[in-house]
Amino acid sequence: MPGDNAEIVRRGYDAWNRGDVAAVLELVDPHFEWHESSEVPGGAHVYTREQFGSYLASLSRLWESFRFEPQEVLAAGDEVLVDVLEVARGRASGVEVTQRFVHVWTVRDGRACRMRAYRDKAEALRAVGLEPD
Repeated sequence: MPGDNAEIVRRGYDAWNRGDVAAVLELVDPHFEWHESSEVPGGAHVYTREQFGSYLASLSRLWESFRFEPQEVLAAGDEVLVDVLEVARGRASGVEVTQRFVHVWTVRDGRACRMRAYRDKAEALRAVGLEPD
């Protein structure tokens, strides 16, 4: 159900923000795909839960802190769009970086199986068959 899918995604952000990577990984399919926006320099593309776990661990080497702050969550069938504010502080520089993305999650059988990140909300909406405002 779409409402359940949105709740699964919310639980993932909550787990990440409290530092519970194991709980995040429990919510994703073994063949989970993570696709960063093409605008992210060196953005990651991973294709398994294990690769995703390694990617998440790598963030702590670069960032002193890294939070996802969902601003809006919209369920559309198996897809969940999350307008998210990413807030991070560089480990070496101490500089805070804030950027906005739209994460499009695909959830099936109670697990996230794919996430695609977009910088443009209209593009993300079109990707799931919705018309932008």
